[in-house]
This record gives sequence, C-alpha cells and structure tokens, in this order.
Amino acid sequence: MLREWKLFAVCLLSAVSIASAQGESLERDVDAPQWFEGEIVDIANSAAELPRERVRAYIEYQLSKSTFSETERIQLALLQSYYHVSDARYLDALAILDEAPQVEVVGVPTVIEFYLQRGIVNQLHNQLSEANCRDFDRAYAVAKNGIYPELYVRAAGRHVSCLTNDIGRESEAVSVLAEAMEVASRTEIDKAIVIDLLVSLGEINQRLYDHQTTQAIFTQGLQLAQSEALLQHEFDMLFNLTVESFFVRDEIAYRSYLDQLWLVGGANRYADFDFFCWYLEGLYFSPYLVNDPRKAVEAYFQAVQLRDSTSETYYSNDAVLQWLLSRALADGITSIREEFIVFIEEHPEFLDYDSSASILSDILSDDYESILFYTVALENHYANAMFKLADHVRAYSGEGVAEAGVRYQAEIARQQLEIEQLNNAATRAESTKMRWQRNVVFSLVGFMVLLVSYLIYSRNRFRELSQTDVLTGIANRRRAYRELDKAMRSMESGEAAYDDPSVGLAVLLLDVDKFKTVNDNLGHDAGDRVLKELSRIAKLAIHRRELVARFGGEEFFILMPRTNFEAAVETAERLRLIISQSDVGIGSQRVTTSVGLEFVDRLDLQAGMTADEIVNRADRALYDAKSSGRNCVRWTQNDAIDIESFKATQHEEDQRTA
Repeated sequence: MLREWKLFAVCLLSAVSIASAQGESLERDVDAPQWFEGEIVDIANSAAELPRERVRAYIEYQLSKSTFSETERIQLALLQSYYHVSDARYLDALAILDEAPQVEVVGVPTVIEFYLQRGIVNQLHNQLSEANCRDFDRAYAVAKNGIYPELYVRAAGRHVSCLTNDIGRESEAVSVLAEAMEVASRTEIDKAIVIDLLVSLGEINQRLYDHQTTQAIFTQGLQLAQSEALLQHEFDMLFNLTVESFFVRDEIAYRSYLDQLWLVGGANRYADFDFFCWYLEGLYFSPYLVNDPRKAVEAYFQAVQLRDSTSETYYSNDAVLQWLLSRALADGITSIREEFIVFIEEHPEFLDYDSSASILSDILSDDYESILFYTVALENHYANAMFKLADHVRAYSGEGVAEAGVRYQAEIARQQLEIEQLNNAATRAESTKMRWQRNVVFSLVGFMVLLVSYLIYSRNRFRELSQTDVLTGIANRRRAYRELDKAMRSMESGEAAYDDPSVGLAVLLLDVDKFKTVNDNLGHDAGDRVLKELSRIAKLAIHRRELVARFGGEEFFILMPRTNFEAAVETAERLRLIISQSDVGIGSQRVTTSVGLEFVDRLDLQAGMTADEIVNRADRALYDAKSSGRNCVRWTQNDAIDIESFKATQHEEDQRTA
C-alpha cells in the first residue's frame, strides 16, 4: 500500500512538472517570444515563412489586446483572410478589408493580392460575374494609387476583362489598357502580364471601328514582349493575335509585324515546324494576301529540315505547307528568279526532298528555259539525273514533254552506242534500241496518265484546303464570301426562285457569348472543342443548300439563299435555342450564342447593295443582340419594315391586276 502511494506521488509530481513546463512554454509562446512583440506589418510580410499554427496563435494573441491602430487592424484582417483562424474570424476579416481605406494603407501589395486572388477564385466557380468583378475593380482602384507597377498592370488587366464584359464600355477599357501599357514600358515587369493585356485588347478591338488607338497600344506591347525571352505559349498567343490581324488596318503595318515575329521566332527559340507553317499562313491567309516568296522559300526549307530531323509526323500541316510554298513561288518566280537560283546553288540539299522537287516543277510549268536550267542543276546533284527527270517535272505542256523526250533519246542513244561497241552486233544493238524506245514511250504515256490524274486530284485537294477552316473542318471566311457572291449573282440574273418578291437571301452572324472566359478558365483546348461542337450542331441544323462557315475567332457565318424573312428568323431562333439547350459547354459551364440577321431581296441588290454591306449590316445586328443581353436574335429593324411595306404594296398591285 505504501509503495502504491509512493508511485502515485511520483506520477503526480511528474504531471505537475510537465504541466508547469507546458504552462511556461505556452506563456513564452503567447506573451514572451520576441517575434510576438514585433510590428504587425513585419509579421504580415514574413508570415509565409512561419509555421501556420504559430501565425494563427499570433493572430489570437493580437486580437486579445484591447486596442490597436487602424493599420494594425487591417494587417490582422489580411492575416486572418490568408490563414483562416475560424469561419467567424474570416468573415470579420472580409468585412474589415471591404471597408479598408484605399490610400495610405500599410501593406497595399497584400491588399491588392488579396482582392486579385479572391476574384480569381470566384471566377473559377462563377465565370466572370458581378461578384468577382467587384474584387477586380477594387484591386485596380487600390493599385492605381500605389507605387507597385506590376501589381497595377495585373489589376488593370483583370479590370479590363470586367469592362469588356460590359457592353458599351470599350473606350474606357482601351484607356485603362493604354495607361497600363505605358506603366509597363517604364518598368521591368513579367512580360507574360503584357501578353495578357494584348489578349484583352484583342477582345475589345473586335467591336471597335476606330483602331488607331488600339493599333498603337498593340505596337507598344509587341515591342515590350519581344524585349525578353517568352515562353512558347506566350509566343503562340502573340503570333495568333498578329496573324488574325485584329490590330492591323494596312498592309505595311501587317508586314512589319510579321517581320518582327520572324526575328523573334524563326531566328531564336521558336524555329519549329509549326512556327514556319504559321508564318506561311500569315503570308498567304492574311487580309492583305501579303506575297513574300523569298521568306516563303527560307521558311519552307527550314521547316523541312526540322520535320526530317524529328520522329514526329505532320500529316495535314505538311500538305498545307507544300501548297503554301507552291503558291508563294508561283506568284513570285518571275521577280525572284535570280535570287532563287542563288539559293539553290547555296543549298543543293533543298533538291534532295521529293516534295520540294515536285513543288519546284509546279512553279516552272510552261517555263521551258527555267526547266532546262534546273535540269542542269539536277544533273550536278544526281548521277542519273536524266532518268529521274520524270519524278521531278510534274506539269508542263506537250512542248515541254518534247524537250524532255529529246534528252531521253540522247541518253538512250549513248547507252545504245556502248552496247554496240561491246557486242559488235548491229542486229542486237538495233533490237535493244527499239526495245528501249518502246519502253520509254510506254513509260512516258503511263507516267503522263498517272500525272494528269494526280494533278486533278491535287488541284481539287488544294482548292478544298484553301476554302476549309483547319480547326473545325467547315468552310472558312474566303469560301463564305465566294458563296455569298454566287448567291447574289443568281438573284440578280433573274433565277426563277426569286420571282416571288418575298424570297431573297439571308446572312446570319452567330457569336459565342463570353467565349474569352472559356479560354481563360479552361484553356484554349477546351475552347477549340466548343468551336468544333458548335460547327457540328450548325451543320445539322441547316438545309443542304445553305452554308455554315467559321468567320473568325468564335464567330460563325450562315448563308441562306432562296428563303424568306420569316424562315430566316425561325432558323436563327431555332439554332440559338438548340445551342443553349445542348451540352456544348465544358463541365458545368454552359455556352450561349447571339445572332445577327440581315435579309435582302432583289430590289436591295438592284439598288446597289454589296456583299460587304450585307455582312456589315448583319454585324451591326449582332452588336445589337450583344447589347440586348446576349443569347438572342436581332435583325436590322428598317429592313423588316421595308419588307412588310413591300408585301402590302405587292398585294395591292395584285388586286388591281385581277
């Protein structure tokens, strides 16, 4: 019994000692440690390097004080918002921060970062809504009066996104971007932020008619972005913005931008196969059809080298690249003949690529002097150049075949002479000669048959590629204008289907609402999937005689010939409803569209209306749909009134005739 009491006493003393030690330790942690007595702003700036539990204990310790300054109160709120002591404390902190003064606040960078982070979190859950726009706008308001340029530029970019989302505030957004770009030009900030500003500028610029200011901002941003190394995806975004030419309204500026991108991408880090494909597309799929054969040759040569040095296979891009080069050289072969000859002499390996040799022959069609020159070049690089001539010269007329036949016959005669000298038998030599001649004739005939078939297929294939959108597989902008012109000519020529005054043609412009948020939140791959699905739905929703095309970015073009106004409105509304109810979105994010409609009849065309005017009027109707809250159909109101008046007048004339 005594032993048990002794054991109990020992345990009790041990417990008391441990408790005393813990109490002293807790007292030191809460009351005595030196860092607990430091300035709150110092703790806030170094809190990320401290254990979370110690920061939370520090917050509780400071909150237990009876008084502290307004600055300390704000700093404590910032710490609470980051370290979430409790739900109640967190809500209190948000209330304090929302009421915090915008000027002369210690720790302004932390305040800005807080609102930016909270806005981004809200955006991930709710897209770009009023809630996170308040956070972004608050961050911009605080940053604008601060001395932290990078935070200011970041906040300006988010603020511009909110302004862009609000129809009618484009000019204000442009002013904010101009100020932010000016700040970026005077300080050293992350160039990725400059790229984000340019992307926001592109979204605004699509809806403006005066591009002088935005073009100046874009030029300044392009120079800033090129002053430092860019990541691959940053360069891709910059290149796409330039090639899509949202900021360029003349060929000189466009060519200047392409030259700058050539220096950044081709001569430095981004000399990859895709870059050269994009560059050639920039030369020949631009609004100005810029023709620069010299750079096309250089780009193609480097692209082929890169293609053959890797194990990857480029199916569609390779075909497009060859077609682009053939068009570049075909357009410029006369003016750059001497330069191209020098290029071949300096780069004989260029002729080692089968596709290059085929394209080279294409551009020399019906140019016999040059064909002979390049035949000599081939002889210098191939021991049996004469026998391979047919593999390299693909397209020229009968006279060209005769030229090639003469060279073949000369080679046959030389070989026949050697056979006669060796065998000393005239009969056998003559038989061999005839056999060679017969084989050559049969080979040439068979080759020409195959050649003609292949040329027809290639021409049709290249024509299809030039009129097809690479991403969605539907018609592109060029095909859309071509079909619109064809429909207008049919109407003007008196086609019977248009004898009814109520029958005409309609153009629908369909634009994806808030498409930028899909790219910002889910990435460009998700945005591409949305565009492909919308293309599929639109093709299924229209008649076979009608056309759907991708007009640019997230905008689609639908041509409805031989229709009336009511049917066009019904089709537009039905398509809008199908898309809004379809599972086009990614995850929980739904996709809606706005539609602008323009209807014209034979009288409009007789009055001199052009294709550009039709598209512009549909575009203004689309703008009206956007301004009316999106996810709706709008058309040019005065056109609708003219149609009704025309119907009433026609009805009266019919009664008088009867």
